[in-house]
Amino acid sequence: MLATVRDYYKILGVGQDADKKAIKAAYRRLARRFHPDVAPGRDTAKRFIEIQEAYEVLSNPTRRRLYDRATRGRRQRAAASPKRRPRIPNTEYVLSVIIGGLGLRLSAGVGGIGFVTGRRGSRRDPKDDQ
Repeated sequence: MLATVRDYYKILGVGQDADKKAIKAAYRRLARRFHPDVAPGRDTAKRFIEIQEAYEVLSNPTRRRLYDRATRGRRQRAAASPKRRPRIPNTEYVLSVIIGGLGLRLSAGVGGIGFVTGRRGSRRDPKDDQ
């Protein structure tokens, strides 16, 4: 099972270069706003837990360094490349590579797409050559 990594900087609304004081101020502001006693509700309780988790990681220098190291590649890839659709290979090419390894050719004829062996013409009986 793959765990989803949350962006703790985004949850607290601070930049990566934020110091301990800015992180604490953002945490206190959000904690007052989303505390379950102040704003009852199911969504606010979940949000409060996310805020606490983000603060626990980012306020501890060792845990923050490990988090930054673990998520550095993901953030760089997201910033470097625009969102684009994945490239889907040409189906005919893929089939021709797979089928070509089996000694067959893909042919499209009147009856639809089919497979043809590498031989051409009719098969002769070796007895006829004598």
